[in-house]
Amino acid sequence: YRKAVEAKEVALAAGQGDRHSLGITYHQIGLVHQEQKQYVPALEWYQKAVEAKEVALAAGQGEEYSLSLTFYAMSLVYEATNDIADAIRYMEKSVEALQRINHLDLQQRRARLENLKKRTTGWMRRGS
Repeated sequence: YRKAVEAKEVALAAGQGDRHSLGITYHQIGLVHQEQKQYVPALEWYQKAVEAKEVALAAGQGEEYSLSLTFYAMSLVYEATNDIADAIRYMEKSVEALQRINHLDLQQRRARLENLKKRTTGWMRRGS
């Protein structure tokens, strides 16, 4: 995958390709790491994806839905590592992106967000 990323970055530097497709490539690499339970590199690649996708959006090249998917993936990684506060933070970002485009996945993400929030409430009660 390193060669694929290098090729995309070279193409981008040469004026070919776009930030959005680079962001998708970064996301896919993050997903590979996530599936292998390599959470730190997964988050690093997802963060690169967010940065590329946000630049693309600002230039009118990106898609809110694609950005929401990366935030969603980051939330899942944080949830897998029991960092529920960050899982909530990134799920909220995913919901916000979907709200901007009124996407069909919005209700499912809101429900997932509520479930995450319930987990923190449950942990707070048990810790009291």
